[in-house]
Amino acid sequence: MNYLARNIAYLRKVNKVTQAEIQASKGFKPNTQSNWENEVSEPSIDIIIQYSEYFNVNLSDLILKDLSGEHVEGRAYEHVQKGLHTAFAAEPDIEYTTTNTTQQQIIDKMQLIIDTQSATIKALQSALEHAEKRLADR
Repeated sequence: MNYLARNIAYLRKVNKVTQAEIQASKGFKPNTQSNWENEVSEPSIDIIIQYSEYFNVNLSDLILKDLSGEHVEGRAYEHVQKGLHTAFAAEPDIEYTTTNTTQQQIIDKMQLIIDTQSATIKALQSALEHAEKRLADR
C-alpha cells in the first residue's frame, strides 16, 4: 500500500507547517500541496525525494509505511492482547488474567513479543533493501 499522501499530510501537521508555507518554500503552484495530500495527483520522484529530505524521513518509509500509525492503531490493543494470550499459552503454569498476573510477568512476555517482532522487522527490512537494490540494478 502507498502511504505517500497520508504521510506528507501527517508530517506537515506534526511539524506545524502549513500547505501554503511548503508551497512558498518549494515554489509549488497554488493547490499543488493539497492535490498531493488528497491524492488528486502525485508528486514526481524528485519532489518525493525533496519531501524525504525536508522531513528527514527514509524515502521508502515515506512511501510504504504508515508513519502516523492510524492504519494499525485501531487494531493495536487487540494485537497486543492476542500476543499476550499466545505468549502465556506457552507457559501453562502462569495464568493470564488482569488481576493475578504480576507486572514483571507481563513485562517479560511483552519483551518476548517485542524481540520476536523486531526480528521479523529486520528480516523485512533486509528483503526491502534487497528488492531496492535489484530495482536499482535494472
